[in-house]
Amino acid sequence: MLNNENIVEKYKDIIFYYYILDKIRSYAVKTENRVLLKFLQLGKLNSNVMEQSLNNGEFLKDGELTINIAKYVNESILKSEEYIYFKNDKAFQFEELLNHAKMFDKSGKIIDIVLTIEQKDMILKQYNESFSNNVKDYIENNPDEFEELFIANSEFEYEKLFPERYVEQLKENSVKRFSTENIMGAIRYRLAYEENLKPVLSEKFVNNEQYKSLLVFNNIKGDIKIEDKQIKKESVLNVEKTKEQKLEKMQSTEKNKETPMSIVMKLTGNEKETYKGIYFPINDEMEIYIPKQLYTIKSDELELNSSQSNSANMSEYFVNKEQCIKKYKDRLTFKDFCHKYSNFYEVKVDQKEVYV
Repeated sequence: MLNNENIVEKYKDIIFYYYILDKIRSYAVKTENRVLLKFLQLGKLNSNVMEQSLNNGEFLKDGELTINIAKYVNESILKSEEYIYFKNDKAFQFEELLNHAKMFDKSGKIIDIVLTIEQKDMILKQYNESFSNNVKDYIENNPDEFEELFIANSEFEYEKLFPERYVEQLKENSVKRFSTENIMGAIRYRLAYEENLKPVLSEKFVNNEQYKSLLVFNNIKGDIKIEDKQIKKESVLNVEKTKEQKLEKMQSTEKNKETPMSIVMKLTGNEKETYKGIYFPINDEMEIYIPKQLYTIKSDELELNSSQSNSANMSEYFVNKEQCIKKYKDRLTFKDFCHKYSNFYEVKVDQKEVYV
């Protein structure tokens, strides 16, 4: 008889455990708590711990079959050492980032969205497949730099995320890979703005005095579909956009105060022009990439005009012709070019080309 009683008690314990577990799981899904859901799925909340922690009048009312699951989860499970240790594991350091997801709406406006647990898992899967271990280590050890996630539904949307001042060749390579390899992209704002601009840039670009980077989920295949109920009603992006517009206006005003100048370089025939710009050889070991916005070609001359210098930057590249290797060296502003390569150009004297 004693054995039978033990069996019944055992069944009672098992049924009670799974009943409470199901309640907690439903609460995790309802509150979009992916960490808690994984905590349960991996069996981190065992029956003995549950029984002891739940045996409290705050959670179970004496004489009633009422269980306050929300109170139990928030005041017991989420504060337990086991859960806190589990949450701080590297696998869940992305929870904050995934909770700050954005995308373009149909009108092209940036909106904040709330991702489901399944969508978050899809994003983490693409992240793990896109980056090497070294890159992932860097991302995971620099949470201040990677605070936001963007979902891009096309190559056009991805390209639209790059600031105009971004290094053109790096942008071109990144957009090409994004469109052909179904991988996650990363946009590093330090490749678009100078160090001295940090104090005036918005939080979209700078955090804790360092430039941020934007991780971009590749949704060209349409794996993630966002419903209207997942769109946040209010967004701080409008404030950030206003700050960004003010900065661009300030920079444009400052540039317009300067007297524009045109400089001319002789073409030798060794230049290589693409549909986005031209590679201008400096010597056997160095080339300069000049974006299309910055120059015009007339006869055998290439003309640069400083009035367009706020629209893009040039870049310096190391080259090894024997091994057919080209390596990015540094970004080059119009002023940098004038100081470093004065022997390669002449100032144009045609006053019609000079703005006042």
